Amino acid sequence: RACASPGLSSVYLREPYVAGVFHAIYVLTVCMTSTVPPLTSTVMASEGEARAGIASDVNNAVARVAGLLAVAALGTVLFASFSHHLAELPPARANDALNAVLGGQAEVTTGATAAFDRALRTLMLVTALCAALGGAAGWLWIQPIGPEATR
Repeated sequence: RACASPGLSSVYLREPYVAGVFHAIYVLTVCMTSTVPPLTSTVMASEGEARAGIASDVNNAVARVAGLLAVAALGTVLFASFSHHLAELPPARANDALNAVLGGQAEVTTGATAAFDRALRTLMLVTALCAALGGAAGWLWIQPIGPEATR
């Protein structure tokens, strides 16, 4: 995921989907497909068959809470970056401009569209940084267990 987010930050949204976005989405899909199932299997296997249901519930709850926090935090980053790049408007008007861009309204100014493009690129870079930090934290703090476990 840390590899796909910078790719998403460099897409040109005015190109056709296949030329502009598909390659970055493909990398994100491959990364998620290769990391989520092993993580889920590790969580499920860590408690054994007797507690598999509890492990599954905890895994789902943690994933949902993390998703909610990520959406809230990244939404804040998007708005702050958009407001920064659209500095000529006060925050209330910047909120209206962001809603107009997200809603695809016809009266969106070129400045608002450019500010959204820059804010989206910033958001993808922040996402990549968070994913890289999460991977580094997991590498440092999750210790293998068992006699055959090596790093």
